[in-house]
Amino acid sequence: GLGRSIISEAPAPMYGLDVAVAVSERWTLGMRGRIVDTAASEIDTSVSAYSAAFEYAAKDKLSLGFGYEQFETYADSQLSGTSGYVAYRYSGPRVFTTVRF
Repeated sequence: GLGRSIISEAPAPMYGLDVAVAVSERWTLGMRGRIVDTAASEIDTSVSAYSAAFEYAAKDKLSLGFGYEQFETYADSQLSGTSGYVAYRYSGPRVFTTVRF
């Protein structure tokens, strides 16, 4: 039923790629992707996140940016008494500020 917890440990390698390209002296295009995929016993899980954004260097240590991001996660259990599937996904635009010090 609801409220049950399952704790399992398994190796969970994260694969990722970050790319930043200077479009001009003040503009940068950044792209990022991350994936974690695990399988332990009878439980499979996955988490992935992707984003792309333009960032404008307004000041020496202050940038403003806008972009798009997507996040997705799921878990699939075949364990007796806790079998089931759950998934969550969101995606959409984002606006952000970066401060460096």
